[in-house]
Amino acid sequence: MILQWQIIFCLIFTVAYITADSDINPTCLLNYLHENQIIIGGFRGFKARKTQFNEPDATCNERIESFNNNMYDELLRLLRNEHETAEIADCIIDQLKVLKYGDLQLQKLFYEGSKTISKRKRKNKLKSIEFSIDKQLEISLKICSPEDIFGEFFDELYNSANQTSDEDSAESDYCLKKHLSDTNFYNKTAYVIDMNPKNIDISQINCDDEYKIALDAFEEAFEEELQMEMRKSPKNTKTCVTNAIRSTKSLEHNLFAAILGEIGVTADERAKERAKYVTAMDQMYSKLMKCNY
Repeated sequence: MILQWQIIFCLIFTVAYITADSDINPTCLLNYLHENQIIIGGFRGFKARKTQFNEPDATCNERIESFNNNMYDELLRLLRNEHETAEIADCIIDQLKVLKYGDLQLQKLFYEGSKTISKRKRKNKLKSIEFSIDKQLEISLKICSPEDIFGEFFDELYNSANQTSDEDSAESDYCLKKHLSDTNFYNKTAYVIDMNPKNIDISQINCDDEYKIALDAFEEAFEEELQMEMRKSPKNTKTCVTNAIRSTKSLEHNLFAAILGEIGVTADERAKERAKYVTAMDQMYSKLMKCNY
C-alpha cells in the first residue's frame, strides 16, 4: 500500500531525527522502562554503564515527556506536509498515542544502545519491537483511513474470485456459501449464487465443522495481531476478539466480497456492497481496539 509506506518513511525519519537529538541518559531511560513494567529484569544501560533502579533524577520524566512530545509533533508535521489530510494525520497521532507507540520507541532506543545484552537477544528483541511498530501503524491506518484501507481489501477479495481450487476447497466454498444463504446474510433476490459450481458430492460434508474452521482461523489471526503488546490476559482478549468479529459479521463480509466477484455484479451493486464492507470492518476494528487497550 502506497499510503502505508509513505507513513512508515515518516516514522523512520522522525524517530531517527528525535533520537539523535535526545538527551535521555541511560539511567533515566532504564528507570522509566522498569518502573512502568515495559521491561522487566536487571539490565545495565548504554555502553555497559551500570545503573541503579530509582536512581534520583528529578528531570527524567520531563525528558521522557519531551522526547514523546517532540516525536509526535514532528511526525504530525511531516504527515500534514505529505499526502495526509489534517483529520487523518491527527487521527493517526492520536491512535499511536493510545497504542503507546512512544514506549516502543523508547524500548528500541534502550536495546540499540545497550552493549551488555547478548547480540542474539538484542537482535531478537529489536525484531519483535519493529514488528509491533509495524502492527501499530497498520492498526492506526485501518482506523483512521478505513475507506482507503478496507476499500482496497474489498477490491482484492472481489478480484480474487474464480481462482482454481481443489476438492477440499470446493467443499469449504460450498459450506461457507450455504452458511451465508441459511443465515440470510444477503438479498437472495438481488444475488443468485451457485452454491455448488463444481458439482461435488455434498452428501457427506459436515458444514458446521467447515464454518467453525474458517471462523476460528479468522479470529486467531486478529488475536495474534492484538497480542503484540499484551495489556489484558489472553483469555479476556480472545473473548473480546470473538465478540468484535461475530457482532459485526466480519467473516461473512469477507466471504461475500469474494463471492460477489465470482458471480459478477453491476458497478452500483459493487459500490454499495463495498461501502457495507468498509463500515463493517471499521466497526470491527473500533471494537478490537477496546480488547487490549
